[in-house]
Parts: sequence; C-alpha cells; structure tokens
Amino acid sequence: MPEDEQAQSIKTRGRGPAYILLAATLSICALVAGYLLYLKPNQLALRDFAPRCGPALAEQLAVDPELLELQADEISAALPQDRIALSLRMLYFNGRLRPVFFDGYQPLPAANTLLKRIERLRFDGIDPTSYGVDYNRERIAAIQSDARDLIDRFSLEITLWQELRLCLELGNLRDLSHEQLAARLLDRLQQADAGSAYSKPVEQVSGLDRELRALEGRAARLDVELARDLERMALQMGLPRSRLGSVLAVARNDLDAALAALDPRMLDYAGLQRAMEFYLKLDARDVIEPIEPRSRFTKLRRNSRGPLVEQLQRRLGLEEFYQGPVSGFFDLATQDAVKSYQEHHQLTPDGVAARSTFKALNVPIDMRAAQIALATQKLRETPCRWKPFYFRVNIPQYEVHVVREGELLRKHRIVVGNRKKDNNTPEFVDEIEFVEYNPFWNVPERIVEEIVAKAELAEDIDDYYKVRGYKLRESSSGRLYITQKPGAGNALGKVKILFPNHHDVYLHDTPSKYLFNRSYRAYSHGCMRLENALEMAQWLIEQDGHPEAANTERMLRSGNNRRLELRTKIPIHIEYVTVALHDDGRAIFLTDIYGRDRQRVKELLDK
Repeated sequence: MPEDEQAQSIKTRGRGPAYILLAATLSICALVAGYLLYLKPNQLALRDFAPRCGPALAEQLAVDPELLELQADEISAALPQDRIALSLRMLYFNGRLRPVFFDGYQPLPAANTLLKRIERLRFDGIDPTSYGVDYNRERIAAIQSDARDLIDRFSLEITLWQELRLCLELGNLRDLSHEQLAARLLDRLQQADAGSAYSKPVEQVSGLDRELRALEGRAARLDVELARDLERMALQMGLPRSRLGSVLAVARNDLDAALAALDPRMLDYAGLQRAMEFYLKLDARDVIEPIEPRSRFTKLRRNSRGPLVEQLQRRLGLEEFYQGPVSGFFDLATQDAVKSYQEHHQLTPDGVAARSTFKALNVPIDMRAAQIALATQKLRETPCRWKPFYFRVNIPQYEVHVVREGELLRKHRIVVGNRKKDNNTPEFVDEIEFVEYNPFWNVPERIVEEIVAKAELAEDIDDYYKVRGYKLRESSSGRLYITQKPGAGNALGKVKILFPNHHDVYLHDTPSKYLFNRSYRAYSHGCMRLENALEMAQWLIEQDGHPEAANTERMLRSGNNRRLELRTKIPIHIEYVTVALHDDGRAIFLTDIYGRDRQRVKELLDK
C-alpha cells in the first residue's frame, strides 16, 4: 500500500468511533423525526412545549385538530339535549364546539370572571351556595396540577426530543466540530439513561398523548358545566329565555359585557347591590344591642345626656350615620346623624330620637339585608326593565318616576291609598292614554257611602251637596251615583292622567297640596294624587307632540271638561318595593304600609 494511502487509512481508523457514534445519533434523530412527521400535525398536544423549541417546531405545534375534535366530542356529549337548553347548545355549535372557559386544559380568564360574579350573587340577594364555586375552583386547580405533573414527568423526554431536533438543524451548531457534537450528545444520552428513554419512543409518546387528551376531556366537560351555571345565573337574574341566546352568544367573545347585560338597568339596582354588600358585612360583624328607653314617651334631643345617648351614638355609628366619639352627649353632630338616619328610614327628619326612631333602630341587620334582597328581586322581575320609556310608581316611596333609556327625566311626589284594605293602591301595569283637563269626578261606589254619611251629619244635606258640586242620580235599581263637577273644590283638581283600568285608579291633581310635604303620604281612596300635576300633564302632551299642547291655558280658563288622547301610549308600572335609593346613594328603608312584604321578608330570613 502506498505510503500516502496508508496514512489516510490510519487517519480514518482513528476517527472511526466518532463517525460511528455520529451515525448512530443521526439514525436516532431520523427515527424520531420520521415519527414526528408520521404523526398528524400536533397530535401530541406538544404545543405546551412549543416556546422551548426552535421556530420550526413551534410552528408545527401551534394547532391540534385532533385534540380540538376530541374536545368537541366531549362538549357535544356533555350538552343537555332537551328543548329548553337550545340556547346553551347554540353557544357551542355556533363556536364550532370550542370551549368557552378553557384553552385545551388551561383555564381562560373568563372562568375566574364567571366564578367571581357567581360569588357576588349574594349582593343581588341570591344564595350562590348551590353553584359550588369553591368546588369548581378545586376542579380547575386539579386539572392544572395534573397537567403540571404530567409535563414534569415527561419533561426529560421532551428536552431530549428537542436536542435531537437540533441535530437536524446543524446550521445552529456549525461552530462545533463533529467530535464536539458527538461528545455532547453522548454525554446527554448517558445522563438521561437514554437506553430506557428511547427503547420504546412510540409507546412513550402515545402515553403522553393519552394523558393530555384525558385532561382536555375533563376540561371540556367542566367547560359545559360552567356554561350551564352562566345560563342558570342569567335566568335567576330575571333574563327571559327569549333573550338568553343573544346574551350567551356575547359571552363567548366578551363575558364582561354578557354579565353586565344581566343587571337590570333600573335606577336603584346598582345602589341596592352596594347596600346589600354593606349590610351583609354588618350582619357578619356586629350584633345590634336593642335601644330600650324607660318609657314609650322617652325622647332624646339636643343637649340630652346619659347612657341611652351613648347607646344611640354607637348604633348610629354602626351604620355609619354618626362618625363622632361615643360621649353620651347629644351634640349637633349627633342631631345631624339622627336627621340623616330618619331621612333614610322615611321618618320625619326632626333630629329628635323618639319612639318611631327607636323602633327603626331596633330592626335587626339581617332583616334589613332581607328587605334589600326582596327589593332587588322585584327589580329583576319588573317588566319595565326591558322598556326604553315608562312611568314607574313605587307605592311605598310615594313617588312617580319618568325614565327613558335608564335616565330619570322627571320625579314627582304622590299621595297613595290609605291603609284601609279597600283603599289600598293596587299594583298593575297599563298604558297612559289620556290627559283630561277640568275633570268630572265619578265617585266610586265605596266612597259614595262615605259622602252620604257625612252629608247626613250636616245641618242642610242639600246645601252640603251643592257647595261641593255634587250631583246625585239614582238608577232604576236603586243604586246612588254621585258626580262632582269641575271646579276649585273638585277632588281631582284641575287635571287627571288616565290609563283606563278595572281598578278605576289614575294620577290626578288635588286641592289638598299640603299633604305632599309629609313623610307619610297614604291618605287617598286608592288613586294617586300627583304633585305639580299641571306641569306633568303639560310635559306629557308636549313630548307627545299633541297639536293642542299650546292651548292648555285656554282650556283651563274655560272651566270646560276637555280630554286629550295621546298619539303614543306610554307604559306605566305601579309597583310595591320597600327599599329604594336616596340621592346620596344610600338605601332608604320604606314603610311597608300595606304589609305586603312582611311574609316574604320573613321567608327570606328563614332560609
């Protein structure tokens, strides 16, 4: 053999082991790479490791159609099939059966947002216990924990796969000689006990795949349960089923907007939620010490002193009406606190703590929370929450509000029916159709008896009827009818606003305007006497665009009865809610004048 060939042979034999090792390594690389290419794109759920891989591998692992198909199957199986659940099914089918609250097995922020809102149902007066929020959080955490354990268990193999993948991209290692590359890979394989790591690569990869798929299946089933909780909460918040589909459709892309749509756009609702939160915290923190004056005639006023004043200051401080020291001296700050408390409990704000004020102060905090819960429930249930423009009468508040698109346009005081059962103002929904100037009063049958009884006590019965403008007529059956003519003494005043109904009640003016200055205003026979009724009537026909809007002064001066029909009827809702909102944003606890809420509040307390 020539000398140069012999030298070359010796040189080659010296590097033989390195070439053999490199060849073996590249064979393993080819085997793994071939397996990766054999798999459908991303069958392994390796997208979790993509950030640790090279750009090419990361791109390959970006989407996993088979896992998406798996989750779609799990979601489809978990969805209820009854007709009532149509909106829930459409939420997923319109989203191609993709999860709403998970990405694979990773929870999206929407999951936590939903669980937090469910927890806050307490402040809507709804008990969230049955939703199992803590249990669902544990399930989410368990899925994440199992995923981390799985990744940790397979992290060594993943690291090795990446190393082998780099072997195929030698451009990143051109600064290494073949000997250095071989030594590096050999060291890595020895550290990892590669003999066991690569003895059955297909089985290992499949095992990782199966376990990740099981996690994603659990996440998909939990996703449907969370969606069902969202649906259930929407219905509890008073959302009609007819609106459920549109809200759930929004939830997929903007859960915050969907949740906001569940809160009634009622003027008082958000304030009552805050009040509920405040009183629930008080209930959990403090127990009321009843204020027990020496007698029913005891009064605490400016400059009073003693233990009872201390107790009053502590009690006012509990609800944050009083911020000063508990000194036992009834100073100006204490007087102002008493006035503020009285304003927020529908009492005459005279700054004197007497029988009615003590009675309100002794109402337990949990009862106040129950009153708010009932009020929020009624505001969720009222049909006017879905109307853009309406009149709303709240009987215990003695007010009528005119609302357009959630904005208060007008607010008027009213006098409502007295406590006598036959004279209680009823709750109902109707539409305002007419404004009548210089009205006649066709006296209801139940009031005819009262008028006749008063007339019989007068010295001159005929004069009694004449002075008051009453005209009597008896039917063939013997029934007595009384009509009062228009005029200064007419019980309906100068105008009435009509929404014809079988209760025969309406809004009207009154000659007894002094009653509007009282805190308690339940004095009528059922109709609602309206403060500044002429202003309201004028506003009504002007916003209606009525052609007679400019002629109302002439109509009034004429003294003749004139009825104007509105071109557009306006919804009016006459309701009974015993908690409202003060202008300062705090709750006002109203008198349950007819006792309609007493039993319902008791039921809420007993839950």
